[in-house]
Amino acid sequence: MKGHSHSFHPRASASILPKAASAVGLLCALVITLLMPGASYSQDTGYISGTVIDKSGAAVPGANVLLTNTAGSITRSTTTNSDGVYVIAGVPGDTYT
Repeated sequence: MKGHSHSFHPRASASILPKAASAVGLLCALVITLLMPGASYSQDTGYISGTVIDKSGAAVPGANVLLTNTAGSITRSTTTNSDGVYVIAGVPGDTYT
């Protein structure tokens, strides 16, 4: 093309890569650091599950289940499914009734 002089300098563009890689690495480290407290918090909880049955051993669908820690400061509730099964997730470690 007449009047246009474009040239490719691989050494000039290669010098940008270490800076970009460094910035990406720093960004990844920042994201991981911010997510770590959330990951460690989620490891402090669990779940409690079971099946409610009547005296004959048949499942009880729609039963209300109440979970309370012995100190009385945590209370969770749920209802059993059609098979009498319940699951209460996100429960902190403690003793429950």
